[in-house]
Amino acid sequence: MYIPEFININQFQLPFWTVFVFASFILYLFVVWFEGRKDGFDIEKLFDAAFLGALSAYIFSKLLFKFSLDSNILKAIDLVIGSVSVPGAVLGLVICLLILARTWKWSVYRLLDVFSLSVSAFISFSILSSYLIYKNINGLYASILFLVQYLILSRFRNYKLKSGYTFSYMLVITVFILSLLYGEFRSLIFILLLITMSLVNLIFRERKDMTEKSPLPQNLLNSLKNVLLSKGKQLRKEQRILDQIDPANDTDRDIDNADPIDEAVLEDTSKEIVDLRRTSADNMQQLVRKALARMKIGRYGICEVCGNPIEEARLRIYPEATTCTEHMDKE
Repeated sequence: MYIPEFININQFQLPFWTVFVFASFILYLFVVWFEGRKDGFDIEKLFDAAFLGALSAYIFSKLLFKFSLDSNILKAIDLVIGSVSVPGAVLGLVICLLILARTWKWSVYRLLDVFSLSVSAFISFSILSSYLIYKNINGLYASILFLVQYLILSRFRNYKLKSGYTFSYMLVITVFILSLLYGEFRSLIFILLLITMSLVNLIFRERKDMTEKSPLPQNLLNSLKNVLLSKGKQLRKEQRILDQIDPANDTDRDIDNADPIDEAVLEDTSKEIVDLRRTSADNMQQLVRKALARMKIGRYGICEVCGNPIEEARLRIYPEATTCTEHMDKE
């Protein structure tokens, strides 16, 4: 079943593909939130990065497209969809994320992983429009392949893949999918650009592994990791219990003989208590994820404010700590 190319609103015609792009952007934001939460990123800053990254990708794509019109060399190597330069969009997003990661002292590899998955989801849904609107069967195949890519990489990145590898694998798989289904993406320069970015990322990631280690002894790290995993499991259990006792989820609350006013007051009070406990559990869960993520990248036990080692005594009491005692008020 195909859909019309335009939507008629009064006397205005809106291209239906813009609806797909908007919906894809919402999906992109959701995946940024969903994947970033796993790594314990600050959600507010993560959304800032999502919007700034999208804006940077758009600006770079337009600039490179404009320059390619005036330069035969750029025109020969550029890959354009409509009036958007694809290499420009890729470079714009990556450069923005590199700057933000350095500014906020975040792991650039984990940030690239999160956004590579969000872009994969964006492409999967937006490219579906070429099938549903323009009847291009390759759009359906590409949409399915990008969705499968997202699901597989998302499933294994926190278990089998080290941080940074998801980004590199996504670039290589994207080259394969686009080159297989779309002849215009078989540009040698475009393929070399993505493959080079993938290899450079892997090289720097491996060098980081060799040079950056946590200041804590391995036996203590293993012990604290077990504590954090156990605490995370307890918090998930507590969240399930809170969902069960939440008055808003009680389907039988209106069928007893209690006074309606007293019942409403009691329900509101119970609801506030449950919400406070849930917020506390959610915040603690985010801190636990962040500590586990820092273990994976070799930054656990290092103060994220001053860069000095965090006191072992503080970590034994509060393993979620990301700052030393001197800067604990900034945590």
